[in-house]
Amino acid sequence: MLDATLTDIVKKIPTLGRIFNKFAKSVGLYSHETIFTLKDADAITYVTPDGKFDNPWIVFYRAAFSSYRYLAHTMLHKFGHVTSYLSHNFYNNFTNNNNDFTDKWNRAVAQDELFAHRFAFKHDGIPYQDSYSWQTNINKLK
Repeated sequence: MLDATLTDIVKKIPTLGRIFNKFAKSVGLYSHETIFTLKDADAITYVTPDGKFDNPWIVFYRAAFSSYRYLAHTMLHKFGHVTSYLSHNFYNNFTNNNNDFTDKWNRAVAQDELFAHRFAFKHDGIPYQDSYSWQTNINKLK
């Protein structure tokens, strides 16, 4: 049932449809009955850091479905991650760092989170600067 909701919302909201259609053949959308991930995320975009540019996939957990509006905003944020990844921003952020693998990965993820927040704001206007996630990722890059 949740997978049908993902498809429906992409079809019914023009902004989501327009963005998703740009990379629809390159990304998978999935839902999972678990309410959150172990890190309390409502959804996760899975990618690889090795530069092979395998297709990313997004898993939306039950908490992302708390309201139609929240799901739409979460999808926009996740589409920001996909856009970043497919345009090689994530890989460039990962490789432009001379530290060890863990630090490179953490910095690339933090930069990508900021990109995804800005991306969602650009398309739906929900402010991001005051969010806990925004501030946490800013602090990681200091």
